Amino acid sequence: LRWGGGFGPALIEQTWPDMFYVCPDMHAPDARLDTMSKALWQGSGSCAGNVGHFMLYPALVWFLGWCLPYSLLVFGCCASQFKEQGKKCVYIETITATSGMGHMITSKLPEILWPVAHMLQHFVFTMVCAAGAVLLWNSFVLHTAVLAAIVMYMIHNGSVFTFRVVAAKHVTGLLHEVTGDDTNPYLAVTAKA
Repeated sequence: LRWGGGFGPALIEQTWPDMFYVCPDMHAPDARLDTMSKALWQGSGSCAGNVGHFMLYPALVWFLGWCLPYSLLVFGCCASQFKEQGKKCVYIETITATSGMGHMITSKLPEILWPVAHMLQHFVFTMVCAAGAVLLWNSFVLHTAVLAAIVMYMIHNGSVFTFRVVAAKHVTGLLHEVTGDDTNPYLAVTAKA
């Protein structure tokens, strides 16, 4: 929020008034970034993110908005249809997995606890992400570092992909030149380039 798409927090507050309950005054955090210690951790004040905002409320939303509806549909209403028709869902894919968390659930727990373990792994993932949100909200430096890492990873993936595509086109062109073979199936790729 502090970066504000390059326009600053005032534009965010003006565009979506009162959207951010955690931080009603969007200028307050920026004014307090006068020292490096406040940029590293801003754990107090009106805009500090706490466990209630970032973990308790998401846990409640997870339970009411995801756990209950999913459990009623997958383990209740549609359970017999999934078995009879051979349909797939995340739960079926998880318990039939031969490795990873699904395999651990099916090999270590009795079958009656598989649905509970499946939903518990979703809850743990939600809470880990929520804990990360508390850290990122309260630390401008950490938030910026994570964004920079994401951008660098995107640049890396894009450059590797581009290199592979260009190299593939270049290699097929060289292959055509060396062999003089007009029946090369990759010739269409190089001709378009």
